[in-house]
Amino acid sequence: MAAVLLACASAALFGAMSVAVRFAFRQVDDAELGSLAMSSVALALTGVIGLVAARGSGLGEAWPFLIAGVIAPGVSQIFFVRAVRDAGAARTSVLMGTAPLVAVAIALTILREPVSAALLAGGASEVWSVDLSGPYLAQLDANLERSGLPLERHRALRRESRRVLSELAPEERFDGIVLDPP
Repeated sequence: MAAVLLACASAALFGAMSVAVRFAFRQVDDAELGSLAMSSVALALTGVIGLVAARGSGLGEAWPFLIAGVIAPGVSQIFFVRAVRDAGAARTSVLMGTAPLVAVAIALTILREPVSAALLAGGASEVWSVDLSGPYLAQLDANLERSGLPLERHRALRRESRRVLSELAPEERFDGIVLDPP
């Protein structure tokens, strides 16, 4: 429950940040300066919290997080601030709402994470699992049932994925497809 509350608080703060950035552009129209200011405050705040929390851990263990920090909030912060300036807070926030879909796509394709109960719980209205392995699909259904997730949101198809895709009705639509052929 605490994780859900933290995620809700993060979403609210993210939305407030979009509006605050747009408001700031009424004073200064420099996206790079705005990005620097925001990232500097974030670095100082998280640096203090991180150093206090990491007592006993070596900073050498943090290198993957440093690389992630270059991507976001690093480079993505500049893109975000420019988007708020040019498109507005509302449009930018709506488009930023696709970030979870991008994260899921990366997790499934690059990190090779399996379709899981967490994915179903993450808001997908329906998830299809297509595999030639009957035992795999049976285990997947058993795991979903143990997790207490609604099985009606999951469709297990023991078929070849290309055939399933080729046989879809023209009106069948998906928000996303993760295809992981062997």
